[in-house]
Parts: sequence; C-alpha cells; structure tokens
Amino acid sequence: MKLYLNALYKNPPPTLKAVLLSSFEEEVLDASLGTLLETLYNKNQDRPISRLPATLLKTDSNRLLEILTSPPLFGPTTLLILEKLTETSLSPLEAFLEHLPACPFFIMTAGYLKATSNLRKFCEASKDIGFIPLYAPTTSQIEADIKALLSQYGHTPESPLLTHLTHHYEERAHLIKSELVPFCLYFERPTELKLSDHLSFMNQTLSTEAHCLESFLLKRNDLMTSMPSLSIISFLRLLNFHLLRLIEIRPNPSGTSGNIKFPYLAVKDKALYEGALRAWSTVELLSALDLIKTLEVETKKGSLQESEIMLRRLFQLYA
Repeated sequence: MKLYLNALYKNPPPTLKAVLLSSFEEEVLDASLGTLLETLYNKNQDRPISRLPATLLKTDSNRLLEILTSPPLFGPTTLLILEKLTETSLSPLEAFLEHLPACPFFIMTAGYLKATSNLRKFCEASKDIGFIPLYAPTTSQIEADIKALLSQYGHTPESPLLTHLTHHYEERAHLIKSELVPFCLYFERPTELKLSDHLSFMNQTLSTEAHCLESFLLKRNDLMTSMPSLSIISFLRLLNFHLLRLIEIRPNPSGTSGNIKFPYLAVKDKALYEGALRAWSTVELLSALDLIKTLEVETKKGSLQESEIMLRRLFQLYA
C-alpha cells in the first residue's frame, strides 16, 4: 500500500507488517527515519534497534528471522531496520516474507525508486507492506516547521530572523529540531525573537576556536557590507561545513555541527587556516567556497591524506 508519513503517524493500518522508506536524498531519509522512530516505534528509549544491510536478505536471512521471531529475554522486542534495498532485493524479500506469518513491525529503506520499479510496485500492491516516498521539504515547509517549533516554546520570530533561519536550514532541514530546541530553551520566557538573539545564542555555544575566527571576520567591514543577508556566524558555519567535508571529517550529528573544530589537523595547519581567513578578501572568500565545493567532489575517491594536501594547497593559494 502507498502511505505518507503524516497518515502513518495519525492512524497506522492495523495489518501493517513493514514500511519501505524511499528518497533521493540520504539526509531526508535519515531525518524521516528518525522522526518515525521517535514518534511511533521508539517511545521506549530502552528498545533495542538493529540496523542491518539489505544484502542479508540474500546472504543470511536466518539472522533476520531470528531477530524478528525470537522473544526477548527481557524488555521490548528489537526493532529491525533493513537499509539500502535495491531492485535486486525483491526476490529475496519475497522469500523472506513467506517465512513471516506474524512478526513485529520492521522498517526498510531504499534510494529513489521510480514508479516503474518492481520493488516499489510490490510494496504498493501489498496489503501489509507500506511504501512511503519521501521528498525534500520546500522553503515554505521549512519556514512553517521553524515557526511551529518556536511557537511550541512560546516564541515568535521577527521577520529577519525567520528569513535567516529558513535560508540557513534549506539544505539541512534535518537539523532544525536538534539545533533550534536548545535555542528555544535558551530563553526562559516567551520572547519575540530577533536576529541578534540567535547570534547571541550562537556566540554562547561556539567553540574557542570559532570565537577566535569570528573576531577576525567581525573586523572585516567588506564582509559586513557585502553580505547583509548572511551573518558572520552563518558564514563561518558554511565555510567550516565544506572544509570538514573536504577533509572527510563529518560534523557531529547530535546538534553541535556548528562548532568549528579541526581535531585531525596539525597545529601548523590550524594556524594556516586562521592566517588565510585574515588575509582573504571578500571575493577570495566566496571563491574559496566555490573551489572547496569543486575539490570536495574531486576528492571523494581520494584518501584522507590527499584531501589534506589539497586543503593546504587551497590555503597557500589564497594566503
């Protein structure tokens, strides 16, 4: 059957045995999966979760059967999540389901599946498996989500702040809750929030390194005047995000991804980074972002060492 997340939250079909989440974007998939777990199937925080690759359907289906059918020694049953199904998963999935007359609910994930996909058609035609297509949220949806979250804590955003936050979370909507809930809790009473309030909050949560870098950029009148719609903090976060991706160090997904830290860079490389920021002009900073994005794509197949070399070359180019 074809389902949508909102309908699943409100009234899950009683015969539902499993759902298959499908999306173009891995971040959208992860965010929707997290919401699904939190809203419906993981209210008990002690519930164990087993995330396994879909290839086990073919290579070790008995292991999956054991997880689903074995009664727990104590506590709630294990929630099984089968990840990254493809078209080749259909036959082993059908065979697997034949051995599951009754079992706990489980979840499957897949990349984008066209309307002509046999795997998608199978799930849509099934009476006990739901197919849920996921799409990236629109700008208006992101804005509505931000307003709704702030209003839950009694806050009302002024227009400049709402515009700023909406723009900031366009490509990271999955971080809205983890990053904005602490922001909401920062203010003890219902507040009409301004853009300066968010910048003040970010100043309180950024690392010492970030404060150091911020102090360099706050003195840059060219940045302040040429990018009025982009705060200094947002620019630091944007630059940091691409630098971390370039050297294959991922930001912390727990909600502290704005912290500027380089734990795997030598001291001399950190100094080079700070020196480059001091010296770059506005045009050079923006050009660096474009170059970083290009290098990021080119280094996906390279090693960490090669990425660090390219990063140092980038700094030397502009420093």
